[in-house]
Amino acid sequence: MSGIHACISVDDRLVMKTSVTNTQIKQRLLQLLSEDISAAIDRERTSFEALTGPASRSLVLFGAGALGRRALVGLRSQGVEPIAFVDNNPKSWGKEIDGVTVYNPAEAVKRFPDAAYVVTIWGAATKPAFVNISAQLIELGVTNIIHFHFLSWKYPELFLPYYCIDLPHKILKRREHVLAAFDLLSDEDSWCEYISHIEWRLQMDFRILPGVKPNQDFPADLFAPIPDEVFVDCGAYDGDTIRGFLNFGSTFEGIVAFEADPFNYPKLVEYAKTLSESVQAKIQVLPFAVGFTNGPVSFTGLGNASSSIGQGNLTVECRRMDDLFNDIHPTFIKMDIEGGEMDALRGAETIIREARPILALSVYHTPDHLWEIPLFVNSLVQDYSFFLRSHSAEGFDTVLYCVPRERLT
Repeated sequence: MSGIHACISVDDRLVMKTSVTNTQIKQRLLQLLSEDISAAIDRERTSFEALTGPASRSLVLFGAGALGRRALVGLRSQGVEPIAFVDNNPKSWGKEIDGVTVYNPAEAVKRFPDAAYVVTIWGAATKPAFVNISAQLIELGVTNIIHFHFLSWKYPELFLPYYCIDLPHKILKRREHVLAAFDLLSDEDSWCEYISHIEWRLQMDFRILPGVKPNQDFPADLFAPIPDEVFVDCGAYDGDTIRGFLNFGSTFEGIVAFEADPFNYPKLVEYAKTLSESVQAKIQVLPFAVGFTNGPVSFTGLGNASSSIGQGNLTVECRRMDDLFNDIHPTFIKMDIEGGEMDALRGAETIIREARPILALSVYHTPDHLWEIPLFVNSLVQDYSFFLRSHSAEGFDTVLYCVPRERLT
C-alpha cells in the first residue's frame, strides 16, 4: 500500500503520514470520544452563531437545489429570512425560489459582502463540494463560510437525523459501540476511514474526510470472483450494480436482483433484456423490498437511487431473504437500500450464518450504521474480515465489506 492514510493528530486534525499503528489510531479515537457530553451539547447549540458572528441572521444559501429549499423552509419556520440564493448553475440565475432570488456567485458577493454564506450542497459526488465551494468563495473575497450541517446542529428538530449526520453528543453516548466496531476492522485503510468519519461527524471539518476509492462493491484488492458466484443485489435500481458485477467476474451461477420502486423496476427489467440469453437465463428480477417482515410496507418511490421503505404514500411487498432462499445459497450479497440495511440483515440471519457470503453493505444512510452494522454482522459470523471504504466524497457511498477469510485476496 502506498500513501497510507495515517491518522495522527496535528492541530486537532488528521494528517497524512507514512506509517501508523492500530494503537496510535485508536488512541486518537479515544481522545475524540473523551469529550464531555454536556460540553458537546453546548458546542452543538452555539457553533452556528460562533462561526457566523454578527451575520448569523444575514444568510446567503449557496445551493438552490433540494437541500437549499429545505433550509429555506426550516429557517422561515424560525423567523429567519435568507437574503439570497447563490448557485453555480447559470440556468438558475435571476430566478426566484419562494420569493428568494438566485444570483451567480460573483454578483452575490458584490451585493452581500458581509453576509454569512451557508453551503447547502451535499450529496454523492466524486469531488468534495464544500471544500471546492469554500475555495471559490474565498477567491471572491468571502470570509464567512459555513456548511448547512452546523445549521442542522442549531435546529436538530427540523433537520436531523439526515443520512449519516446527527448531533455529536449522540456519538459520544455510543462510545463503547463505536470503539468495539473499530476493533473489528481489518486493515490500516479501514481504521483511517473509520476515524476520519467519526472525527468529521464530531467536528464537521470536511478537510479530514478520506479520498474516494474506485470499484464500489467490487474492490479487487479485497476479494476475487469465483466461478460459481451467486450474487444477490438488494436495491438493484436500474441494473447499475449488476453491470459492475458482470465486469467483475466473467462466469457466475446466478443473480437475484431486488428492486421495489415501481418506477425503477421496469428499468431493471428492460436492462436485463439487453443481456445475452445465457446471462438472462441466470438472472431473477424480483419486485420486492427486503427486510425483517413479509408483507406490505409503505414506500417512497422516487424513480431514482434514493427510493426507500418506511415512509411515503406507496405500498410495496417486503420479503425476508431467509424465507426466499430455500434453494439458493448466496455467495455475495450487496445492500444499498437507503437505511433499510439493518432490517434486511435481520431478515437474512440464517442465510448469512449458513452460507457466509461476502457482504457489501452501505453504512452511510443512518447515523449509527457505521458501528452497529459491523457489530451485528460479527454477532452472526465471527470469522469475517471487515473493511471500510468510501466511494464518494463527503461521507456518501461508504461501504462495509465483510469477507470470509477464504475469499480474501
